[in-house]
Amino acid sequence: MGLSGSLRTMGLADLLQWLGHSQKTGTLLITGTEVEKSVLFRDGLVIATSSNDPREYLGQFLVNFGYITDEELRKAMDVQREFNMLLGQILIMIDAISEPELQKLMRIKAEESLYEMFMWDEGDFNFIENCIPDSKFIPLQIDVTRIIMEGLQRSDEWSQIRESVPNIDSVPCPAPDSTVPGNLNDKEKAVYELVDGRRTVRDLSFLMRSREFDTAKVLHHLCRMGVVEVLPPAVPVEERTSVEVQEVDEGLIEIHRMLTRASMSLKKGEWEKAWETAQSARSLKPNDSQVLEKMEQVQSYILTELDKLGIQGDRVPELVKPLTEMTGEEITSREGFILSRVNGSLDIKAIVTVSPMHAVDSLLVFHRLRQKGLVRFND
Repeated sequence: MGLSGSLRTMGLADLLQWLGHSQKTGTLLITGTEVEKSVLFRDGLVIATSSNDPREYLGQFLVNFGYITDEELRKAMDVQREFNMLLGQILIMIDAISEPELQKLMRIKAEESLYEMFMWDEGDFNFIENCIPDSKFIPLQIDVTRIIMEGLQRSDEWSQIRESVPNIDSVPCPAPDSTVPGNLNDKEKAVYELVDGRRTVRDLSFLMRSREFDTAKVLHHLCRMGVVEVLPPAVPVEERTSVEVQEVDEGLIEIHRMLTRASMSLKKGEWEKAWETAQSARSLKPNDSQVLEKMEQVQSYILTELDKLGIQGDRVPELVKPLTEMTGEEITSREGFILSRVNGSLDIKAIVTVSPMHAVDSLLVFHRLRQKGLVRFND
């Protein structure tokens, strides 16, 4: 049996409590507005988390919070591709971080990923019992009880923040006739200097390389000080489907459907959809020969077509306009990562090497950014 539904009708706290109390083993997939996360359980304990948000990938998490440099991450990922080792083990080998520090940070990263979902307004979930991906990871042992308590506390804090910062699509602006206090800390000053009446909370978080919750918390404090005002959001939230209990014994049928959809998307020229569908199929059946063959076909086809379009490793991308002028654009977290690495000197291969995404994903992002007119390529 598997459980699926909406976080609107079964809250994350109740869902985690059920999985922990029932000592479940399996994979919990949760899909938000832009981000999808996986939480692996063994006997009711969280043993690993993953996310398609590049900021939550281990390497980028360590870079964003100052534990390692871009250069150290690039070296580690070069070794990882050559020897197929865990990134954390490589970072220890090159003395970028110690083993106790890595264990501590892996736990913090997993916990922060869980805490962030308590801030989501909506999301769909699916728990697949007795199914854990056959991939390398360092197992953790996280009790969900403390996660639930801390998550609910942060949720309450978020409720207070929303009094002045409704959501991450709200637009903060300097308050008229206000005087900036001299007792702001470094982070408050950095956020305030980026507030221009056009950038959303999401934009500011991207520029600050911080989580939306942390940025919103700073803005809430600035609002209470009277130096910032926040305009209300204009986008309504859609209703989601209700919770229902399902049998998860149609896996093979669903895999076949997914492979068919991948082929159809490829024929339509929907490369990203084809690649995402193939990856989803592999996550469910990582060792299935039919799945691996289809994924190889999709990858080969996409790389060939991108090469024909000039998305080649030795070409050097450059920004069409400064990054700070792109806040009016609809930029995803993956696009944001690639844009943040484009400096006019690194070629595509160098950026793809350090990217936490799969090479195909990174190249597809380059293709999309060129279509949007945000990057161009030099020979």
